[in-house]
Order: sequence, then C-alpha cells, then structure tokens
Amino acid sequence: MNKNELMRLSNNQLVERMNRLVQTERKITHLVLSHIAEIENRRLFLEAGYSSMFEFLTKKFLYSESAAYRRLQAARLLKKVPEIVEKIEQGVLNLSQLSQVQSGIRQKEKEIKKSFGIKPTGLISEAKQILNRIENKTQKESQVILAQEFDISIKNKETERLQKDESLKLELVFNIEQKEILHQARSLLSNKNPSHNWVDLFVLLAKREVVKRVGKEKLNEESKQGMNAEFNQVKSENFIQGINEESKPDVNEESKPKLEAKSEVKLDKKSKAIKSDPKKLQMPSMQFTGEAPSHLLRRASPLRKCLPVQLKRNLFQKANYCCEYLDQTTKNRCISKSFLEIEHIQPLAFGGSDDEKNLKILCRGHNQLMAKKAGLY
Repeated sequence: MNKNELMRLSNNQLVERMNRLVQTERKITHLVLSHIAEIENRRLFLEAGYSSMFEFLTKKFLYSESAAYRRLQAARLLKKVPEIVEKIEQGVLNLSQLSQVQSGIRQKEKEIKKSFGIKPTGLISEAKQILNRIENKTQKESQVILAQEFDISIKNKETERLQKDESLKLELVFNIEQKEILHQARSLLSNKNPSHNWVDLFVLLAKREVVKRVGKEKLNEESKQGMNAEFNQVKSENFIQGINEESKPDVNEESKPKLEAKSEVKLDKKSKAIKSDPKKLQMPSMQFTGEAPSHLLRRASPLRKCLPVQLKRNLFQKANYCCEYLDQTTKNRCISKSFLEIEHIQPLAFGGSDDEKNLKILCRGHNQLMAKKAGLY
C-alpha cells in the first residue's frame, strides 16, 4: 500500500489497519524466535561459516547488534519456558523484557556455579514467576522488578572522570524521593529544556542558583561567551551585510548628496522633537488594502492581560501537573507532564473568557490539536 492509498483511509480505518498489523507482527515475532532457537539447536550457523549465532544474525540477516541480542536472548528463554508464546502474541510481554529475564537468569547461574561449584536448579520456576510479575509493565517498571528478583546490588558510589577534551563525566545515584523530585523538575522546566537532557537541566538549575546568589555579572566569562555565541555570530553577519549594502552603487549618483542632506535635516528635526517629547516616538501604523483573510479576522483580538499567578497555580494543582486531554471514544487520558500549557476550552477568538471554568491544562501537542479542531489554524 502506497502513501496515497493510506491518505484515503478514514481515521478509524487507519487505526484498525494498524491494530491488525501489530497483531500480525506479534505472531511473526514468536515464529522468528522459534526459528532462531531451532537453528541454534542444530548449530546451523557453523555450517554457514559463522562462529556464533549472534554473528549469524548480524551478518547473515543484517540485524543490528542490539536487535540480534534481544532476539537471541528471548529465543533462549523461549526454549526454557515455551508457554510464553501466547503472551508474546497478546502483547503482554515484549522482546526487551524477555531479553532482560534471560540475562538475569544467566548471571544468576554463573554466580551459583562460581560460589558452590554446582549446576543451579529451580531457576525455571523462578523465571515463570518473574515473567508473571512483569506482564504489561513498562521497561522502567520491569527493570525495578528484575533488580529486586535477581538481587542486583545497589551502587551508591559517585564517580567523576575528566575526559580527553576536558569534559566531565559524572555517575550519580539518586534515591526514590530524589528521583521523583528530579523528574518533576524536568517536567516543569520542559519548555526551557525541550530536549529533556539531564545535563541541560542541571546546568539550567545551577545557573539560576548562581545568578540568584552572586548576580549575573559574576557568572563565569566563558559561560557568558557560550550563551552569547549565537547572538555575536548573527550580529557580525548583519554587520557584514550592512557593509555590502553600503558598498552597492546608487542608480543616480548625482542625486545622492541632495538626498543625504534632506535625510539629515529630517532626522535632526525628528530627534529634537523626540527629546522634547518622548511620547512622539511611535511605531508607524501599517496600511492594508483590500480585505484580510477570514481566518486572520477570526483570530484577531485585542491584547489580553496575563492570567493571575494564583489562577495558574490552581489550574496546575487541579490537573495534578498533568495533561487533562481525554479521548471521548476510548476514555484514554494523556499522562504527559511535559510542555504543559493552559488552553481555553472556548477560544478567546470565539468569545471565550479567562474564567477558570473555561481553562484547562493540556500538553503542547494536545493544545495544538484542539486549536486545529477549533479552526484556529
């Protein structure tokens, strides 16, 4: 199916087709895992001239290294626990989870063998229990459960290392409370840190604290240069462009002195008038001919005052600092805590007000969606 055929589908048809494709993909996934397991059992990769099953998958079938590793680990777990086939088809378990469980089992087998010198038993039943616990869990939730089940040691050591370019590499460990605070800060500052990069967040917070305590003038000069690099570049480009414009010859060279003299007189009069009455410095009004497009007229509205700070706080607290968009069909609510904005349920352009009942919190994507549905752009 080409792009034009997809564009002709309705929204419901497109989602339904995607649903069928996902189901087919899950069926194919478990078949691929079964084939990998059987090929490894027969050691067919050796006959094909490859030293390992991993090399066979990456070079023969052109899987990426990470994709090959996940499938190989999941296939090995499938041999031990064949009943997970149905769970793969249903989508309650995915390749990443299976790969992590298999890696955890393998690590535990090595530890037991090293400590007691015997081949461990009973790990299969333990693996089944773990798989039941991580069903329908996110990757982060699965990592926590697996760390608990396999008793992975907690690292509390902070390390910092200078690299060859004099950059600093930090390894930090945060407890649950600290982690929640950091995630909340990243969500609240997502508009100023759109990349969600931790380094950018830490630097942003650090700069705020430095400015608060010692003032802007005390900021490191190198930091200032970094922040103003783009501005200086644009400024220099504009300067060069101005020189180029000045170097262009006029069409009528004879009239140039007269024009310059007139402009100097006008500027001199105007500057004197402005000094005597600063209110006379105004932007020139723009003249439009003809009718403006209807969508521009609909959006046109007088400048409005900012919403009171207390009203904003009430809205965010009521929404629990989370997007309030709700799909009326599936009743699925957006849970985004990033790029939150205040939306007017009835747009101001259509007679809406700043009353609290007409306001709600939406993430940027859903705010733009509602504006599009309202015909604002």
